[in-house]
Amino acid sequence: MTNEHLDWDNLRYFLAVARAGKLTAAARRLGQDHTTVGRRIASLESAFQSKLFERRPDGYRLTEVGQRLYENVDALESSVWKIQRNIAGHTQHVEGSVRIGAPDDFGNVFLAKRIGELQGLHPGLKIELITLPYTLSVSKREVDIAIGIERPVEGRLFVRKLTDFEMRLYATRDYIDAHGPIDGAPDLARQVWIGCVSDFNSTALLDAATGLDCTPTFRFTCSSFAGQVAAAGSGAGVAMLPRYVADQETSLTPVLPDVVKATQAYHMVVHADLRDLPRVRTMANYIAQKVIEARARFVPSLARSSQSKAPPLPAWFTREALALLPGQGRESASVLERRKPAVLAE
Repeated sequence: MTNEHLDWDNLRYFLAVARAGKLTAAARRLGQDHTTVGRRIASLESAFQSKLFERRPDGYRLTEVGQRLYENVDALESSVWKIQRNIAGHTQHVEGSVRIGAPDDFGNVFLAKRIGELQGLHPGLKIELITLPYTLSVSKREVDIAIGIERPVEGRLFVRKLTDFEMRLYATRDYIDAHGPIDGAPDLARQVWIGCVSDFNSTALLDAATGLDCTPTFRFTCSSFAGQVAAAGSGAGVAMLPRYVADQETSLTPVLPDVVKATQAYHMVVHADLRDLPRVRTMANYIAQKVIEARARFVPSLARSSQSKAPPLPAWFTREALALLPGQGRESASVLERRKPAVLAE
């Protein structure tokens, strides 16, 4: 194969399919039709005169040739990001796109309400907020910044816990009146439960119920957090909800707040290649600052027990704070995926 036969833009499509494992998922990430992505892959395979993917019923899997190409193109992409970081480091302008993936409770209820202030400070910044009931992947480049409950354990990633958040069981007063008082854990067994669809389930409710020797029988499940809140607010049953959301809903009242309770945490994840981009660093620091300012909402019990001032914003994305793990350098993706992420001091 000669250089003139290779369309370098096709490599971007190749990376997207290799990371997503499916044409449709790659197409969504690229903002293209899946048939366009398929043609790009076919053109690349023609240029290399080799199959790069095995087409399987469950998706696309790299062949041996495809894996070698992936490792080289992944390293090439990292080099391109490095060039962009070096150039961006000489300008004070914060502009360009930042894609954020967040749980729909945090993204829709908390973060979306605070985006306007940042856009006012940086008119050239384009923010894409994707809210789903599961965590999008930074390693697969689905997003630039990921916020989730699960803490990743592999990849060239930098991770920091944003905050704990408390959860309680809630229902409407009308529901409680209609179904009888809930005075203790034994009364929970006869309740109508609202929860998340199992494929997207947070374990907080099940963990809390296990501690009470109670197995909830869900009469209504929804993958959308907004749907769960709406169902609970309509009197459809009891639901385990974050306090920073449910305490603001006047229709809801806590159920056994001293008995059924749980604490989870949000984490922020950024890929090593993006750490020095001004737009990513600015966005991440802004999110961190807003969470610190709202800490009393996320952890109300802590706010009541301590009147101490919130800690100052840490230097999250300075070059010193985000030094790569020893030996990572420019290793191939297959090696890097086995490494644990660097963790910022909390």
